[in-house]
Amino acid sequence: MSLLTNWLKQVNPPSSPGLGLPDPREEVSLVEAKAIEAANTAVEQSVSVSRKRKRGDYNFYSDEVRAKIGRSALENGVMKTVRKFSKDLGKNVSESSVRGMRDSYVRKQKQDSSSIVTALPKGQRGQPLLIGRELDIKAQQWIRKVR
Repeated sequence: MSLLTNWLKQVNPPSSPGLGLPDPREEVSLVEAKAIEAANTAVEQSVSVSRKRKRGDYNFYSDEVRAKIGRSALENGVMKTVRKFSKDLGKNVSESSVRGMRDSYVRKQKQDSSSIVTALPKGQRGQPLLIGRELDIKAQQWIRKVR
């Protein structure tokens, strides 16, 4: 029963701050200390595995580089473009990003009806406004007045 009460103590050993694991150095018998140390190690490993991992860093490309990547993907293919620009830019360019830039390049080319697109700006973020731009501005102004 004393082993169970030791597990319920809120003690932060120096090796695992914030986990609330018991300190094996406080135990009287060597057997209990080894058991608590083994349990602490197992808990620390399971907690470190279950924590969410940070997503990778996002790559940012200028409008001109995006246009070059899109044009190259259209002319040479996606995988060849991925290999070329990953080497040229010195960072990993994902295949899905290149496909998206290629599709944006094609759409921009159809809109402008010009053969070469020199800049490919990023698309707008977020949901489109449901009530239109003018009504949204008026609604925002009314909310500010009411506040």
